[in-house]
Amino acid sequence: MTDSDIVGSFEAGIGPSLHTPYTEVHALLISWADNDFGKPLDDEITNLRAVLENEYNYSSVTTFSIPTENGHRRLNREISSFVEDYSSSSDSLIIIYYGGHCGPNSKNAKEAEWAAFEDEGRGPSLLWFNTQPLLFAARGDVLLILDCCHAALLCAGSKSDGGRFELVAACGKASKTPIPGRLSFTNGLIRILKRHVHEGITSQSLASVLREDSKITETPIFHDFVRQYPTHIRLQPLPTLDAAEATNGFIQKPSGYLLFRASLSGDVAGLQIAQWFKAAPPDNVTAVSIEAIVSRARRMQTSTNLVDGCFPPGSMFEALPAAARAEIVRCMRNLNTVMAVTGDLATSAEPGEELISQTLNELEDASSSVAAAIETPLLAVEPSNVDSSGIIHASRPIAEATDLIPSLVLREAILSECPTLYSTEIALGQLTFNNNNVPSRFKFGTFSINSDGSPSLNWPIMAERYNYADAANSTGDPCPKALSQIRKMTGLLCHPKRKGFHIMPCLGFYRDRVRRELGLVFRPPPSRFDLSQGQEGFTTLLDLLKSRKLVPLGERIHLAWALAVAVEHLHRVGWVHKSFRSSIIGFVQRRREDSSSQETADSKVVVEQPGEIKEPLLDDEKKWDLTCPYLFGYEYARPGDGTTYLDEDHTLANNIYRHPERWVMPSAKFEKKHDAYALGVVLLEIALWKDVQGIIKVRDEKVRAEEIAEALRKKCETKTLPHQIGGVFVGVIMTCLVFGERTKGMSDYEAQVFFQREVTGRLKGVVGKI
Repeated sequence: MTDSDIVGSFEAGIGPSLHTPYTEVHALLISWADNDFGKPLDDEITNLRAVLENEYNYSSVTTFSIPTENGHRRLNREISSFVEDYSSSSDSLIIIYYGGHCGPNSKNAKEAEWAAFEDEGRGPSLLWFNTQPLLFAARGDVLLILDCCHAALLCAGSKSDGGRFELVAACGKASKTPIPGRLSFTNGLIRILKRHVHEGITSQSLASVLREDSKITETPIFHDFVRQYPTHIRLQPLPTLDAAEATNGFIQKPSGYLLFRASLSGDVAGLQIAQWFKAAPPDNVTAVSIEAIVSRARRMQTSTNLVDGCFPPGSMFEALPAAARAEIVRCMRNLNTVMAVTGDLATSAEPGEELISQTLNELEDASSSVAAAIETPLLAVEPSNVDSSGIIHASRPIAEATDLIPSLVLREAILSECPTLYSTEIALGQLTFNNNNVPSRFKFGTFSINSDGSPSLNWPIMAERYNYADAANSTGDPCPKALSQIRKMTGLLCHPKRKGFHIMPCLGFYRDRVRRELGLVFRPPPSRFDLSQGQEGFTTLLDLLKSRKLVPLGERIHLAWALAVAVEHLHRVGWVHKSFRSSIIGFVQRRREDSSSQETADSKVVVEQPGEIKEPLLDDEKKWDLTCPYLFGYEYARPGDGTTYLDEDHTLANNIYRHPERWVMPSAKFEKKHDAYALGVVLLEIALWKDVQGIIKVRDEKVRAEEIAEALRKKCETKTLPHQIGGVFVGVIMTCLVFGERTKGMSDYEAQVFFQREVTGRLKGVVGKI
């Protein structure tokens, strides 16, 4: 019996009875705010939403109207946030639906262009070709449903984190679909979904049934972007909370299940390497993680297209400085060497956990080095000298392989003259806080998604609040400067980012005119953390420094590395924090089940994550995961080249983390070196596990800034500190404290590379080895 016979027999026989639905399904229904379809299209989208919400019980179904102004940016932000919020696990499904006009781009007939009106030039339009790749970052499955003309005008690509990505299109490339009404594709879609609500239907079958529908005049198209799975996305109702055991609003996963998996790949060498890794993988490293790591490395090898150490003519690399090109070549050669050695091991060496763990980490390190070598110079050049859309268009494979696209989009948002386009204000009535009257920087409660009185989910949230003393007018609103700053910060915090930023997903901001309070609202990742205990479920690094007496050195170094990576990520995209200190570094309490041996099955081996920490934790301290900090304190954060306000601050608790140039009345504009200095102070706290005032025993509020800086450097120069924490850790701390001196005269790119090499690189080299 062949493999296909086995799969076919399984699917036809016991497969359907073993199928487990997604734990969560979310849908985003997109149309234009101003269009020439009017009420018929609105009615169809309303009916489709009702089917998905009421009959399929999907977790959330939201609509988004593309605005006339800045439609492309707003759509990018909406889809990026949707992917970030709703596709965080491999057992999730997101559905993206679009109803409207579409046609080939006038400059490139292979690119799809969405439009609000059929008449060319009458209204706004956008290039879907540049937006669709944002969906490739989803961890779970993605189903794209397009009801528009030329719907099958595809944007090729694949998903970097595994999972399916499939399209059901109303018609082919050069075809037109009927307008909203009795014969429309969407009406047919609604009919078929209702007909199959009990048994469910796969995406491929959905397209087939639509083709056979007598009311459908054009031929619907099915396309599988990934083509690595023998089965397809299945649409069927989720169990309601009454029909399934639920905890805190989330359906509990079954205690046991049967996994039947078939892996098909045309990459013989890559498949062989992956199979060797799977023979003896390290603890908590899944087969999916292994395949993702190997696939990423293989895509990097093929997409850069290096020939004898030279880049092909016309590629995006030609405009980079010579030093940057040399670094990319060096990293690519190292990756090729690691892949070659790994390939030899896969064919000749007996699998052993220690050898495989070491090789897997080497492959991750080599891939991450290539990604950083490519991204860093592209983000360091002047904005006028780089065309992000041109880079993406000309070098899409390497941009996708290195996850470059989200960073380019975020950098454009940071440097935008109007980043408030990404900002969202939340009505105060949608928020319920359980510690409103407690004097704390952080508040905890729930966010009611719908404000119109309709039933909605209540998300657990936390907020970071800032009080303003002077109102702008009798209404109690903050002054324009404060409101503008909070809008800008919200816009950047809401933008999708890598996990390496260590920024909790932001939902928006609120203003409380009675309490004279502004607040940033965050949503902790529900899959890993639990805020059901409110304030008891959250702590800061400063609190832990004062309450937790013993912390293994390995944990402290991992925490130091995570914070250094966060600062490096901010600086790489042109962002400075300005308020880095231990009181704004937070940790959220883990869910109880996460303390088991499977707590990080999908997080120990990921891009830019070295090996796991193996020191045992005390039972009463397992609830705080020091490897996963979150940064807050963005009230003063800004783009690296933006306006800086030289405000006075006489608070010793804040000033003691600041570079001498930034004490009390700052004498210099805030620069990245000032963030690096503050990072050095926090790293010294982590190294000695004591807050900085306890380390240098400051008793005089009038102490001079230079005295503090000198005391910190002398602490690093003692003979006892290397004995306690190792020379590498001490060297990293000292590098941060004197970062400005060591990078004087360097370009922004050179300073960034120096930080990567001497700070994050050196810490990464020892993480998990102590």
